[in-house]
Amino acid sequence: MNKRLITIATILSLSGLVAGCQSRITTTARTYQQTGMVATIKGHAAGKTIKYRIGSETIHTATIHNNSFVVSIAPTTHQQTVTLSAPNTSQHKVTVKAAKPLGNYRQFARRYNQIITMAQLSSEQQHQLQATPQLKHNPQAAQNNPQLLQQTQQAQKNLNQARQKARASQLPAYRQGIHPLVKTASYTLRGNMQENQLMGVTMIIPLRNLKNKQAARQFGTAFMALSQACGANGKQVLRAFKRATDHQKEQQTTLKTITNHGVHYQVAFSPNGLYVYVTK
Repeated sequence: MNKRLITIATILSLSGLVAGCQSRITTTARTYQQTGMVATIKGHAAGKTIKYRIGSETIHTATIHNNSFVVSIAPTTHQQTVTLSAPNTSQHKVTVKAAKPLGNYRQFARRYNQIITMAQLSSEQQHQLQATPQLKHNPQAAQNNPQLLQQTQQAQKNLNQARQKARASQLPAYRQGIHPLVKTASYTLRGNMQENQLMGVTMIIPLRNLKNKQAARQFGTAFMALSQACGANGKQVLRAFKRATDHQKEQQTTLKTITNHGVHYQVAFSPNGLYVYVTK
């Protein structure tokens, strides 16, 4: 009888171990897509950490809190398979959909930097600068006209000064992955760069800066430059953004997505900052 009880107890304990080994990883979906800057995989698993791998790339680790985890994946131009694993569990695979890029990063940065530079010039200075390329086809015209030569030299001087002023606000060279692009006292730009493409941009503005005229103006200039470099109408987007924020209800943390020329702007608020997620 005692032997039989021991056998039953052993079987029960072993079945308990087997049940423990069969704990599963679950996720809120099998397929995810870009929301803001990243695709966010949420799920549940036992233990303290969960490992994940994109395709056959390097294995990464995320922390599990109260059996819940969050994994952020940078979207690319192609679909990605993410394999999740934890001790004593079977692997769990999810798919991250391909995303549409805002454009080639180098072309985008060139356009953006040109707009930011030109914004440092007055309307008169811009008009004066626009006339100078004509002299490249006829340089003798400036040499024979002292006044025209002086205007050309002044236009070049103004452009050099504008470039100097705009240097801290200009986009850097290409760098693979999610990285800060511009950080000023007025705003911050972060970008997701994948395979020479700009997949998304996040613009972050401290809420106090929206009430500061100079900071708000600098934000507006960068916002318009960002929109125009993406192929959107900067003025239209800025007006839509202003209408949305002016009519924001108390305790409202997100605004209706603004779409212009195929470019999407998702606006969200935190206690200290305003976030604008720009994607296509």
